[in-house]
Amino acid sequence: MNVASVSPLSVRSAKRLWSRFKQGLAALAPKWGYVLGRRLFHGALLYTGWPRVPYGALYQYMCQQEFCLSKELACLPVKEGEPRFEIHMMLCEGHVVMAEWAIWSFVRYIEVPYKIIVHDDGSLTFASASRLKALFPCLTVLSREETDARAQQYFDRLPLCREARTRFDFSLKLFNLGCTAGTRSILILDSDVITVARPVELLQALEQPETGLLYNEHFREPLETIASEFRLPDLQARVEHACETRVQPLFNSGVMSFNKDEILDYAVIERWLGRMKEQGVTIPILSEQTLFGMLAHRSGRARPLPEDYRVGRGAMKLRGAHPDTKMFHFMASTKNYFFSLGVPAALRAGEAAGNNVA
Repeated sequence: MNVASVSPLSVRSAKRLWSRFKQGLAALAPKWGYVLGRRLFHGALLYTGWPRVPYGALYQYMCQQEFCLSKELACLPVKEGEPRFEIHMMLCEGHVVMAEWAIWSFVRYIEVPYKIIVHDDGSLTFASASRLKALFPCLTVLSREETDARAQQYFDRLPLCREARTRFDFSLKLFNLGCTAGTRSILILDSDVITVARPVELLQALEQPETGLLYNEHFREPLETIASEFRLPDLQARVEHACETRVQPLFNSGVMSFNKDEILDYAVIERWLGRMKEQGVTIPILSEQTLFGMLAHRSGRARPLPEDYRVGRGAMKLRGAHPDTKMFHFMASTKNYFFSLGVPAALRAGEAAGNNVA
């Protein structure tokens, strides 16, 4: 397999340039400055190390570079029986190849029946959806049209939830679950997460959902980052005051397991959205993560995964010796290390496990 070679120096240089460009645009139009910088910089660096490939062409680039997961490697034993839990992933066309590795690296450790549900954000092609289903027999792809139709009916009496689902960034992660999840036990898995060792705590929580919500701990408060990007001082305090609920500290929704019957309450979310609207409080991006964080805190039974589930800057420690690490979340500007560092680590873990069995 051809694995990308990424120079840290080139990444830092490109990041500085894009950061300055983004800040300049943000001064004129905060939302579009942030979105443009985020999409162009993160999308281009994702597989190349330099912004030289258009975001919409990334999937074709990955196919040409032979980064795709092989059918031989993806061929895992099918677990017969009623699914004990479901893995839900929101996916865009540009992240399809990452999703293949994210799913494979996790499900190879599962020993009970499970189901994978991929939520198309509207950009997935028929070829990509077909490939995913061929690689993973227990995987279902829900098209954007199908989930839109289900949500329209499901949120008929919750107009603010219905509006938020189509307006907020990554909102499908939260609002699709109510009308698509079929088991109590749910795992949310982002496409930029790779598993390099048996995730014992996560697997135990999925088989025992009554133990509470487990989440991937962020390296800093996400709302503080958003407030800084959009020049919105005291954003977290304003959100918590409007909703009369705290946001779970350092909450990241990239990896989390929970009991949907205990955590998901869209009537409560409708009330929160109403209060924020009345008080003029707007969360520009990642609003679904903030809402998840408030649901987690409201449950009183949320706790972070151990430190060996690394997120963001913690993923950079993959360069060092961390034999206890189980999962890496290559979020934001660390995505460019997914293939150059994450995939090789996952493959080495698989080879080591095979040698131990032998």
